Amino acid sequence: MKKKLSLVCMLLSLLLFVNLFSGTAFATGNSGDPEAMVTGEKSLDNIIDEINTEIEVTDESVTISDKSSLLEKISQEDIDNLNELAKAQGVEYEQPLTKESLLNMFEEGIESVNDEVTNGELEVLEDGSLIEADDDSFYVQGGSTYDKTYWWGKKRYKSTYAANKWVSELNTAGNLNTGGAVLAGAIFGGVGAIPNGLTAVYCYQLANKVSYRNSLNNRGIIANVTWALVFTTSSQ
Repeated sequence: MKKKLSLVCMLLSLLLFVNLFSGTAFATGNSGDPEAMVTGEKSLDNIIDEINTEIEVTDESVTISDKSSLLEKISQEDIDNLNELAKAQGVEYEQPLTKESLLNMFEEGIESVNDEVTNGELEVLEDGSLIEADDDSFYVQGGSTYDKTYWWGKKRYKSTYAANKWVSELNTAGNLNTGGAVLAGAIFGGVGAIPNGLTAVYCYQLANKVSYRNSLNNRGIIANVTWALVFTTSSQ
């Protein structure tokens, strides 16, 4: 009887340990000051709106027309808030973002986009966004699961089912703690350039946010993932 009781106690202890370990991993992905995240998301919108005034989109390329002007227009307070948002979302830059380094990250993303346009992989739409040139399903899906590429990054539309599948892929990539190319593939769904700062914690954080947003309704989610990695989520 004592042996059976000891065995049960050992199994319960093991189960408690596993639960505690799992909980720790989940909490790491959810870390971050909620107020800092809200403020950071507003600053991200401000910065994108500011840069957008100097963006030129043609059928052949996307360009920033006056970078020096943007260095004056972008608020340092917004940059500071963006650094806090990045920290809360698990992004690990080699150095804190500056106006210059942020613009450089967006320029690298734009160069990757332009390469795909040149190669015929992306097609420019009338609103300045881009889709895969052979993605005919985009026009008939009605807006539930597809990607649109912009100069700032990707807007990923996911149905409830597709969002759940994406969450699983993100968590798997985070658990494997694989190289940047694999993480970038899970996050962006395929991307030419690999942004600096990708971490397993970032994958967990994005997965948690997508999962939470997806639980709010049955219409699916929208994730705006920038070339600087900082992201926002909303419901469709």
